[in-house]
Amino acid sequence: MQNTILYNAPLSRRAPYPYSVRAAGHSRFTPQDQAITSHFNEHTLILTTDGTGEIAVRDQVTWANPFSLSWVDTSTDYSHGCAKDAEMWIYLWFSFDGYAADQLYTQLQRRNQLHTMTGPDAVDDFKLILREVSSNQPGRHSQMSAKIGAILAVFESEARQDQGDNSLQHLAALVIRHLSDPWDTSKLAQKAGLSVSRFHAVFLDAFGVPPATWLREQRINEAKRLLTETNMAVTRIGEKCGYPDPHHFSRVFAKNVLLPPSKFRAQMRSRVAR
Repeated sequence: MQNTILYNAPLSRRAPYPYSVRAAGHSRFTPQDQAITSHFNEHTLILTTDGTGEIAVRDQVTWANPFSLSWVDTSTDYSHGCAKDAEMWIYLWFSFDGYAADQLYTQLQRRNQLHTMTGPDAVDDFKLILREVSSNQPGRHSQMSAKIGAILAVFESEARQDQGDNSLQHLAALVIRHLSDPWDTSKLAQKAGLSVSRFHAVFLDAFGVPPATWLREQRINEAKRLLTETNMAVTRIGEKCGYPDPHHFSRVFAKNVLLPPSKFRAQMRSRVAR
């Protein structure tokens, strides 16, 4: 095994960046090298550039081929090394921490989305992180945080693509087309053919928020659009977005947007007029 490891000074918890790199490097394994099993208690992203690796997390084994991207939580039972029938395994890696990393990892793990394929651009992203770790240039923490966020989005994008044709996506599209209907969690669960508790769990796993929160967000976002783009009366906008009671609409809108509907409309129009 040949390793290059670069360490990064940890950022203060008050640093204004959602993610930070703890260490980064590139490695080359052969079948004769012992697999890594040490608990480093950190999240690590691994990008294979050549050869084939074997990554085991608990009882699941994944083969890492060129341009495969893997997320490993090294606080759990895991191992990774060169596949026994491969000549070598070469990869770039970095360990990181940051906002809600544990929650995102758990969510992707439930979906079996901790391994995905990417392209040559990811190699450039990893190499940029390695360069920034070893530099003292102003703005490097911001650059690395942005790159980490972009790489994590690859896992999320893959998850959405895999779920693109499932019944929840169709149900979500139906709701958005008919926001004025009296939807609530029980009606959505009935439409999906699931119990309320099961629907809540499945929906939360797929969309990352509870169904009631998601429904409110869709209604408020549509209300924002109509207030900005049309001259429709505020009461009518409330009705079209599922709030037939104008007072209830104003209260919900103001709570979520921090402005009542009429003031939001005036503010948006003054912005457009500039």
